[in-house]
Amino acid sequence: MSNLTGKIEHVVVVMLENRGFDTVLGHLYGVGDLPAHEMPAGGGSSFAGVGMLDASALTNAGTHGGEAISQAPVPGVRATNSTGWDPGEEYEHVNAQLFDIDATNDPPANAPVTMTGFVRDYATQCGGDADAVRQIMHMYTPADLPVLNALAKGYAVSDAWFASVPTQTNANRAFSLCGTSDGLVDNGYLTTDAISEKLANDRFDVPTLWNVLANHGIGDFAIFWEDEYPPLIGGGRPYTRNLFPQFESIPDIESKFHKMADFYAMAEAGTLPAFSYIEPSWGGYVFGLSVLGNEYHPPSDVTPAEHLLTLIYESLRANVAAWNTTLFLITFDEHGGTYDHVPPPAAVAPWGDGPPNVSKGLQYGFDFRRLGVRVPAIAVSPLIEAGTVFRSTGAQPFDHTSMIATVLEWMLPADVERSTWGLGERVNGAPTFDGLVTRSEPRTDDALATPPPESDAIRYGDAIVLVHMDGPQAISAAYTGAFDYFPTLAAGAPQRLDFRNGYGVVHDGDIVQVRTDEYLEPFARISPGVFAGIRNFLGAWQFEHDCYYYSADDAKDYQEEYWTIRRIGNSGGPIMVGDRIQLVNQRFPDGVLCADGTYLTTMSGSSEYWTVQRAAVLTSQT
Repeated sequence: MSNLTGKIEHVVVVMLENRGFDTVLGHLYGVGDLPAHEMPAGGGSSFAGVGMLDASALTNAGTHGGEAISQAPVPGVRATNSTGWDPGEEYEHVNAQLFDIDATNDPPANAPVTMTGFVRDYATQCGGDADAVRQIMHMYTPADLPVLNALAKGYAVSDAWFASVPTQTNANRAFSLCGTSDGLVDNGYLTTDAISEKLANDRFDVPTLWNVLANHGIGDFAIFWEDEYPPLIGGGRPYTRNLFPQFESIPDIESKFHKMADFYAMAEAGTLPAFSYIEPSWGGYVFGLSVLGNEYHPPSDVTPAEHLLTLIYESLRANVAAWNTTLFLITFDEHGGTYDHVPPPAAVAPWGDGPPNVSKGLQYGFDFRRLGVRVPAIAVSPLIEAGTVFRSTGAQPFDHTSMIATVLEWMLPADVERSTWGLGERVNGAPTFDGLVTRSEPRTDDALATPPPESDAIRYGDAIVLVHMDGPQAISAAYTGAFDYFPTLAAGAPQRLDFRNGYGVVHDGDIVQVRTDEYLEPFARISPGVFAGIRNFLGAWQFEHDCYYYSADDAKDYQEEYWTIRRIGNSGGPIMVGDRIQLVNQRFPDGVLCADGTYLTTMSGSSEYWTVQRAAVLTSQT
């Protein structure tokens, strides 16, 4: 019997896109800041993140435009859409990243998995200079991704969960719902026309976990979605439904699909079904156009994805009775070419030791006996202890089939054997994560609330407000015209800001970016030749009034706006709560951030300053 039985009444799953574990969670813990709980206990290293290691030993090398490039993994990204180009995510590129070879669909037999080919491969995808190529080795920190990291640290995270296949989206999403990809490795293999191939409009004509539930008379589930995919040819339906034609054999299947607005309403009312699956809004490139999604897919800005997780989490917590019996799983389909340092282990093929049972043959001859790159998996529930790191206790490591195994063991009668599910040998042996639910009483704390500060020192990512020297006016909500995003100055409603472009404590003299956590609507969902993003970083004109918010863009470093922090009266050392500071623009030195009526501007040689205070919450994103 599942350990969830009698404790959990609602399981919610969202599968996000294209981030390796180290890239987004590798600095979640560090030396001197270790997890409170390991499952299983005494499982070895307390946390297998890149922040625990000597990064210089993990250096990747390559060439770009004839220039030799060498880069170790380092904390901190220069823009919220890092990396600025979409890294290689197809099978041949994953081979290049893992084996440090030129991209190929036929890696050398018995070649060692070194995890040192990320720079080499990204150089073939990146359109920028050598410094742009180095961004593949820049890791997001908890300051850069406060929501994802707060949930991982506030509940449970696995540092040993792997993508099911060393390739891109469709194979991994199929494994997460069917236990097989029917021989497909790269997107487009199971299509019948050129347009469908280009748009990855595959068809996996195999049973899903929902078919298994329906076969046992269980219909207490729903799929929530936002946008039609593929565009134009998707029939007004979500990608998940289009990919898996055996959905159509499920009774009353139309009633199982709902838009995300319904999810939030049902969560707040406590009326979600037993199993809810969320399909995010897709980002990335479509026919060469930059599309802004909310699923972390590079080079999309990560702000909408952080916003999505916040909305899901807050809607679940809104109904206390339902929240106390809810388990929320956050996973990523694949690493998408972004960095991780852990070599993927071997895998069980869906057909076990027998011959492949696939409709079209094995693409590239791949035998499905090795896993993809390690990806984040976060389990959130008030019945889980904070600061938990979990790993498999069985012969198989965690991969996406563990979601299938955990959900079906919980929802099906206890006497239904896995071998009768019909989802293959990978699922039959998949470890479950139901043992994470250990508390008898639900927690009442909020992982996204501000943690008590360790000191008055301001750290990168801390939510702050900046109060003008003439107070009580402070930098406030932005004026948002048709094309204008101007920060304002007002009393009584300070805007939550934070410093970026660093890691740890902010010091006098640091060069920073200033970010607002207002969720300003995207200025472009699809914009030919122009990055689609969120305007949330502070910029300034040299010879004109009105500072503005802009979208940070890792593909265009010249767009970035940096400010030097100058403390008034006492130079050097950490910036503390209550300090009076000036922000001096880096593009035109001596351009000091100043008040301009109810707006902001910069003036040369100004003596105006701002007082740093802590904001009320970690992040609002609303």
